Amino acid sequence: MASSSSASSGSTPAFDPGSASAADPPDAAEGLREDGSDSADLRLLEPQEVRRLIWEQVPLVDARSAQEYLRRHLPGALHLPHGARPQQLRTVLPDPSQPLILYSNGQTRAAGLARRLVGLDYGNVYVLGGGIGLLLALQDA
Repeated sequence: MASSSSASSGSTPAFDPGSASAADPPDAAEGLREDGSDSADLRLLEPQEVRRLIWEQVPLVDARSAQEYLRRHLPGALHLPHGARPQQLRTVLPDPSQPLILYSNGQTRAAGLARRLVGLDYGNVYVLGGGIGLLLALQDA
């Protein structure tokens, strides 16, 4: 498996996610530290920050099942289930330096896919903290 050290040394993201932190209890972010990162340098973004970045056209990746994606997904989101094979990931996401925001219902599946992408040398991978429900609730408010 590729080293995750290239995630922190490489190109800079096209945006600055600021000091986003996890708003959920630690058990909701399995494998992630309180500051929204883990050993693979993953970062959680608050729903408000993701909403802003959607306007900046940062690509969204839905890490849920095909059925969940078909039922409801964020406009323009690509579907890559958390169990996607490396070849499929590289085909759908050919630019490993492009910033990506991953989401799932909570954030565990998105974080798992994010760790896999970082392991494949994708350097600008972010996870929607709290999942799609929090973002949709923000939009409905």
